[in-house]
Amino acid sequence: AENKVIRAKEIKLPDLKDNYYYSVSFEPINDSQNKFYKFRISTNDTEPGQAPTIWASTTQVYKKGAYYLNGIKQNATLMFKVGYTPENLVKVSYLNDQYIYENLEALPRAYLINQVKFIENPDEILLQMAEGGAYNTAYIEEPINSNSFSNNQTPKIIGVENFTDHGNKITMEVNVIDKQFLVLTDNYLEDWTAYIDGKETKVYRANYIFKGIVVPEGEHSITFKYEPEYLKISLVVSVLFYLIGIGCFIILSLQKRFRIKIR
Repeated sequence: AENKVIRAKEIKLPDLKDNYYYSVSFEPINDSQNKFYKFRISTNDTEPGQAPTIWASTTQVYKKGAYYLNGIKQNATLMFKVGYTPENLVKVSYLNDQYIYENLEALPRAYLINQVKFIENPDEILLQMAEGGAYNTAYIEEPINSNSFSNNQTPKIIGVENFTDHGNKITMEVNVIDKQFLVLTDNYLEDWTAYIDGKETKVYRANYIFKGIVVPEGEHSITFKYEPEYLKISLVVSVLFYLIGIGCFIILSLQKRFRIKIR
């Protein structure tokens, strides 16, 4: 609130390595709950156009009470990647004293790929992802039951058509000449189900945290639905009580008519 620096750490530019992850740890801040803090990075003694840039968000993963980077446990509370602007980033605008870049190699939210690899260890998958493996292969944590993919082909990414997000329902269309693996870059949750042309299909945990399904050759309509188990149970209970209510109403009506006839 007073714009004072309460924690600080210095990294010397001569020691800077391009595309290197730096971990920064600070002692806890007392009474910090529900308060806002600014994280500021500044540089000095750099030539114009050569200043280091934080161009990638942290790839830390929180698991079992610790942070992991590339499958290795880290002793840090904050990690960021420092380097010089990569070739695949293009400056598109300048807003509020900050440059905005477009990543030309960013993967779409949903895409098809013809290479699939089974790796049982999730930390190894994370390592492959950190090294850019998602551009060549989809990684899954359990074997695919259908016929194996031909991993001898050149890796190829294909986009989907008519992608629509309705919140708890995502739809898209695909048209492929051979079997592909579709990756939806939304968090994997067991309550999500997938349908190809109205028929339910298995959802795999893909690329460590995303969803994926096997898509056969041809033209298909694909739907992902969020169908949590508690909603299904609530629906069954509601229908059951509804039927019980109707049954009680019918019984009471018949009893009333029977009494009237006796009189």
